[in-house]
Amino acid sequence: MFLQVDLLSAYSNRHDQIEGMEDVLCRIAANDQSGLPGQLPPGQPSRSRSVADRLSPADIESLVTRYRSGVKLKRLADDYGISISTVKRVLRKHGARRRPIRGEVGPEDAV
Repeated sequence: MFLQVDLLSAYSNRHDQIEGMEDVLCRIAANDQSGLPGQLPPGQPSRSRSVADRLSPADIESLVTRYRSGVKLKRLADDYGISISTVKRVLRKHGARRRPIRGEVGPEDAV
């Protein structure tokens, strides 16, 4: 029985958690939304998520051409400072066909 009481006292009413909770309650009451996830500090410009804002039409054309010439997705993503999923989205939008994986037979190669 002593062990259960000792455990309860060690994990109940932790002052560090109570202080943090009090701070959150005060911020809620004051409608203070600073420091929330996804919120930028005042005066900092918002990040644009649009590919058109990050890549020029010439960059997009170059990316598609390089992909068609055999450059790997990872390399393209690194070179243009975008994610692999963004590279795939740009390629899909501009009609670049997926290259077969080494050893994979494409529909045009089937007998």
